[in-house]
Amino acid sequence: MVTGIIILLSSICTYFISRQALLPLRRLSQEVNKIEIQNLSDALEVPATNDEISRLTISFNKMLARLDEAFTAQKQFSANAAHELRTPLAVIQTNLEVFARRETPALKDYQEIFAMLQEQTGRLSHLAEILLDMTGVQTVERSERISLAALTDEVFCDLASVAEQKEVELIQQEGDCIITGSYLLLYRAVYNLVENAIKYNHSGGKVTVNIHISEEITDTSTSVNYVFLEVSDTGIGIPPEYQEKIFTPFFRVDKSRSRAMGGAGLGLALVSEIVRQHNGQVKVLESSKKGSMIAIMLPV
Repeated sequence: MVTGIIILLSSICTYFISRQALLPLRRLSQEVNKIEIQNLSDALEVPATNDEISRLTISFNKMLARLDEAFTAQKQFSANAAHELRTPLAVIQTNLEVFARRETPALKDYQEIFAMLQEQTGRLSHLAEILLDMTGVQTVERSERISLAALTDEVFCDLASVAEQKEVELIQQEGDCIITGSYLLLYRAVYNLVENAIKYNHSGGKVTVNIHISEEITDTSTSVNYVFLEVSDTGIGIPPEYQEKIFTPFFRVDKSRSRAMGGAGLGLALVSEIVRQHNGQVKVLESSKKGSMIAIMLPV
């Protein structure tokens, strides 16, 4: 009987002690269950116990902050995409309504409306194509051995007619590096950079691509060799306050000029995402009224 009573009392004490010990965990569970998309920015209260529960709460708050940042970026991207899609649709609708009110349209009116439709549907198609490219970047296999010099040469061949029309000279300096990645994605990244350098260049200007291995870049305790693919132009330059923002989706330094040239504000954002998927980075090395230099940096 004594043994039974001791076991019973021990069980009761163990139950209450365990219940009290798990109370912070139950509170944390209740707070987590209240989290929704609308309140991701609300951090959980961290207990002052400095134990595993408090450390778990801190880690959870960091995860919430990352999720909130990702959802905010996605929401902004969706809003910008909707705005870009709505603009040409509004232009089409307005012009069609005006055309419909004309009782006897002339041949010139038909030609103008068809030209407008062709231009705006071209913008929509271009935007849809880039949006699809951005959503598919993460799923593309990145295990090919690629010569950056051969890739650049192909980009120059494909853009030769555009450069000739703009009267811009394309120059590829000596130098090469073999890296591992996706030829399709890296081709698109280099293509977008060179195409931008041509578009925003002066008539009679130059676009130069230089490929070289950098010195070791030390990041905390590790050292990594990077290959630099530098695209230089003699164009209009990028103001210092915009040099980091140009890789943000839908950002344009000069909106009217970009729209006139058929830009959707996604070309450099796609370049940044492609390079990020290859564990690299892209940034403006220098820029002035005499031109700019943008570099893709990839680990070797």
